[in-house]
Amino acid sequence: MCLFVLIILASSLIIAPVKVQAVSSYTTASCTLGDVNGDGFIDSSDENLVVDIVMGITTPTLAADLDGDGIVSPADVAQMNANASQGINNPLIISPVSCDLPTAAVTYSKDGGLTYNSSITVSGGDTLNIKATFSKALSATEFVYLSVDNSLVDNKAMVAISPTEFSYDLTVPTGNINATVSIIKYFGSFDDNIILTSGSTFDIIDSVVFSSFVPGACTLGDVNGDGLLDGQDTSLVMDIMAGIATPTLAADLDGDGIVSPADVAKIKSNIAQGAASPLITNPVSCDLPTAAITYSKDAGVSYNSSTTVKNGDTLNIKATFSKALAANEFVYLYVDNGLVNDKAMVKISPTEFSYDLAVPTGNINPATVSIRKVFGSFNNAIVLTNGSIFIIKNSAPPPVSSGGGSYLNYCENIVYSDWSSCANDQQTRTVISALPISCVFTTAQQADLQRTCANGQGQGQGTLGEGQGQGQVLGEKIVDPRELQLTQIFDDAHYIWPGDMDLLLGYMNVNRDLALEQSMNSKYGSILGSNVKMALVGLESSNAAAVTNFLAYGTKTTLKLGAGERAGVLNSYKAAFGQLPKTEENWRDAIKIANGRWPSQVSAAAEKLANVNFKIVYKRNANMANANDNAAVTTMAYGLRPLPRNLDSEKTAIKSFKGIFGYYPVKATAWDVVRAIAYSGAKR
Repeated sequence: MCLFVLIILASSLIIAPVKVQAVSSYTTASCTLGDVNGDGFIDSSDENLVVDIVMGITTPTLAADLDGDGIVSPADVAQMNANASQGINNPLIISPVSCDLPTAAVTYSKDGGLTYNSSITVSGGDTLNIKATFSKALSATEFVYLSVDNSLVDNKAMVAISPTEFSYDLTVPTGNINATVSIIKYFGSFDDNIILTSGSTFDIIDSVVFSSFVPGACTLGDVNGDGLLDGQDTSLVMDIMAGIATPTLAADLDGDGIVSPADVAKIKSNIAQGAASPLITNPVSCDLPTAAITYSKDAGVSYNSSTTVKNGDTLNIKATFSKALAANEFVYLYVDNGLVNDKAMVKISPTEFSYDLAVPTGNINPATVSIRKVFGSFNNAIVLTNGSIFIIKNSAPPPVSSGGGSYLNYCENIVYSDWSSCANDQQTRTVISALPISCVFTTAQQADLQRTCANGQGQGQGTLGEGQGQGQVLGEKIVDPRELQLTQIFDDAHYIWPGDMDLLLGYMNVNRDLALEQSMNSKYGSILGSNVKMALVGLESSNAAAVTNFLAYGTKTTLKLGAGERAGVLNSYKAAFGQLPKTEENWRDAIKIANGRWPSQVSAAAEKLANVNFKIVYKRNANMANANDNAAVTTMAYGLRPLPRNLDSEKTAIKSFKGIFGYYPVKATAWDVVRAIAYSGAKR
């Protein structure tokens, strides 16, 4: 009733139009208190608009809120009348009051507020502080709300730091987003968009595509080799620093030979630059150089890619690299058969290094050369494009008289057949080929045609009754395939260790492939160690050869895995036992792992970690009396390889791993968890 009377009273008054003073500063675009329609006059039309706002007919404006309480009400109608009755003495006419909204400048900080900028690029996981600084102070009853598009912030209250400053902390999500900021000021019944004078956008960049990318090549910054510069690369650099991932040259962004916090900062900086990053626009290759080996036995007058030398010669071995090496890069030489055990080569020029070898006695065919490049904490095997072998040939041993005036020529290069099945706890084999032609076996070579069965396999043969004089004959026996497999595993280990190339090649019935061996050293050097002789503590040349042979040629029970998976087996063995196999017994366990069998050795540390991972995956403790739980823990601990593989199960297991741990498997122990999920049968 009061409102109705007030409106009737106000409508009955005639307010003569009185022009707002300070004409020179008046613009129709500005907001002046009382001039509700913005025509430069305060008159009855403005009063009528105030009444319409009170009645809900017209949208409220700040010019109609004469008492400044944030609500257009009958009180504002009454004040409009009271001021208007004073005519030219109306205070709003004499001293016009601006009701223009303030503007705001938005700035950003990702270092905890130490520095602010009007533009910024952030990545997933960063904490971004967004600060709005207003052009004039806000009252205690005015509130500021923030929105950021792409559903990043949906109209959230900002925290008042002062009457002119408000802030908001945003946990940055992953993705590539150009984000737009908007701000609303709430005051009573008014909600007004604030004009931003700066900082209305910021960028989230988590993934940048290299302008050129070659799969398998080394590109600086692309630590995981997927053609993107992103958070996964940052995580891997941090893992390398923590010692849980193998250092790679792609992670050494500052090129000092060490993966350090400086490299983390540099990779983040390049991600933040997006497509403008120098690493993106001009990708930098970190591929290792190759080297050609040549030999001289005439003091460097002439060089050849192959040579035959004898005792007393001085053999100059020269490595010529495909690109110049820096002053802090060093080259080390290794020649098998104990000839050169990882010795520094002398620098002749940035691309040439040499070593003088005093040739020993004996016949070695071939002597195999390998080199490594040392740079800071990096030790990398170098692929040799030629000249990886030479021959040492001294006079043959004096022939041995057979007693009748003729002389015996003993065999040197022998290729044997596979071992026979066990009979009477013995296995035999035959000679496929031997050189020289018509050679004679030594006593030792003859003895090597027979051996005791591995692990006592082959027992249980039958016998005839006593007194029949027939001796023992092989009786019938039903053989467990797993027992046959174990016998084969023992054979595999015997031929792999101690790295006798000819022995293994004859066993596998293949020819030697030097390029393949070099490729194995280069491709899987990060798993095997960081120099050309596998650089694992305590490894001798024979063991280095065993590792290379295993990768290049495999064994009869592991050939089906392929070189990459065999490298993975060695990685799992190393993760469990802290080293690569160093004895024939070690190799048996490695090959057991490759065939999904429990190793004989036990690693308490590996099993402890496996039990922790089991609890994370299955949300309970493992019951080792349960076959499935036991299989899961053992697979996680030692990396048992399933045979046959089920790729669909593995794909599902990878997704489960990502859902549980928040990242995709990279390290050996992570893949071991994936295999346990896929094949063990354990359940939550």
